[in-house]
Amino acid sequence: MSITGYTNAGKSALLNRLTGADAQVQDVLFATLDPTVRRISTGDLTYTLTDTVGFVRHLPHQLVDAFRSTLEEVTRSDLALHVVDASAPDALDQITTVHGVLHEIGASDVPELLVLNKIDVSPPEWVDALCRVHPDAVPVSARTGAGIAHLRTELARQLRPH
Repeated sequence: MSITGYTNAGKSALLNRLTGADAQVQDVLFATLDPTVRRISTGDLTYTLTDTVGFVRHLPHQLVDAFRSTLEEVTRSDLALHVVDASAPDALDQITTVHGVLHEIGASDVPELLVLNKIDVSPPEWVDALCRVHPDAVPVSARTGAGIAHLRTELARQLRPH
């Protein structure tokens, strides 16, 4: 499974919350340049979770090429955990941007679980609006832990062998 999303959506913070890791968390572009891989258990399942570089709108092709090895972690995943900053006024545009990059790197067929992060600082009506547009999304706060139990349940459901 890979964590993907727009830059500063809280991907590394979510990795830390889910795995007890201590991955670097900074509010800067490209804080995560190399994939960070950690083991996570949910119920009777154990799997790896890979944190990837954050995306930005109009990512130049040279940067896509430079980050290709990091981004390709997503193409080999059973599930893309797409983290969205629910407090960002342009959250829907960021979702579209991430989907565009995933398509560009050949990962558009990887199953996706949308995670609406930062619900602790987002206006509730924004979270509600995002949930109406994306009813399968899981609202969480990586900082406070709100919604993490539901996310773990959803991860176990989606990753369980059929």
